[in-house]
Amino acid sequence: MKFLKFIAAAVFALAMVACGDEPTNTPVEKSPFRMEVSSNFVQIGVDHAYFLVYLDEELVDPAELTFYDENDEEVEMTTLEIEIDGQTVTVPEWAPTEPTTKSFWVSYKTYFTKELITITAVDFAFPDSMEDPQPNNVSFKKRTFFTQFTGAGCGYCPWAKAALYEAAADEAYADKFVVAAIYTYDGQNSKLYPTENGDISTAFGVSSYPTVIYDMMGSFSYERVDKDYVSVKAAIDNTQQQEAKAGIAVNVASDEGDTFVARVSVKAAVDGEYNVGAWLVEDGIKEKQANNGCGYPMDFDNHNNVLRYADSGKKYIGHSLGAMKAGEIKDHVFTMNFFKGTYNKDGKEVKAPWVKENCRLIVFVTTSVRGSAYVTNVVANDIYSESIAFDYK
Repeated sequence: MKFLKFIAAAVFALAMVACGDEPTNTPVEKSPFRMEVSSNFVQIGVDHAYFLVYLDEELVDPAELTFYDENDEEVEMTTLEIEIDGQTVTVPEWAPTEPTTKSFWVSYKTYFTKELITITAVDFAFPDSMEDPQPNNVSFKKRTFFTQFTGAGCGYCPWAKAALYEAAADEAYADKFVVAAIYTYDGQNSKLYPTENGDISTAFGVSSYPTVIYDMMGSFSYERVDKDYVSVKAAIDNTQQQEAKAGIAVNVASDEGDTFVARVSVKAAVDGEYNVGAWLVEDGIKEKQANNGCGYPMDFDNHNNVLRYADSGKKYIGHSLGAMKAGEIKDHVFTMNFFKGTYNKDGKEVKAPWVKENCRLIVFVTTSVRGSAYVTNVVANDIYSESIAFDYK
């Protein structure tokens, strides 16, 4: 199966859009004291990241603001003059001189912002949008997105894993789906556990293992390989009967170090509300797998498609692109630094770096229907430095 093997994930916002808004079809009530940022992604020496801080819809004087980082350490800001609605105003600016990622909150008198705003600074040029070779075409190849909830300590999970593996080996299905394996069964002490995200299993309503969810709309649990394989194929056949409501193109850039940036272009096939998300996964992680009798011939101790980071909002359905007309294209930028931390095992801190050569980025688009969101398309590729064009039929 083809997968995307480039790295990225984190936060993007269009100019003047507040970080952290959840996808919604109804207006979002704004806090009386709030902070917005011009961009969550800046190129050092080229771009500016400046803040707009409002109290009751009036800009607050930067001299009266105190900024803090994610560790509650005070941060000194420079200032910048910009023009808003024909008037020149002074705003606080963060001007980093070296590549870094930093999160901010701000206080004013007795007010403080509830949400952190994260900005990543890099010393290389942003990727451009991918060129659309067929601007009048809105007929896209569709793939099914399987989210496989599992764990190394789950003795029945090999059945679902084997069924997905068998489908990947079937030429009739291999290029029709993408898998993200979410190792939450063993909790946070496992090196396979997603490093930086909330309670994703609760968000997806998972109550037993294994559980396999397809396109965030249907699910099945294990029986045995042959029946699970039937379930996998049925899910693909079912979702393939529906046209992809959007296409996805991705252009990437990196400094050959630990920071990667992907500019994702989403092209609507029909009018609707769209969201976009990116999940970082890693292959080739070795961990002993419990097995209650599944004899399928594969190495269960080798774990692929392991979710490392889910950048798709608190509900995991993606960051809102808002309403789009058929044929319209909107961009969203994801950026990520490789995790080089540790995890707790038997009371000891164990190093658990991500192997970037084994990592891939899965990019998916959801569309909102009656208050819920479902995956309408997903893309992936083998090489993390390779871009993806719109995949037309």
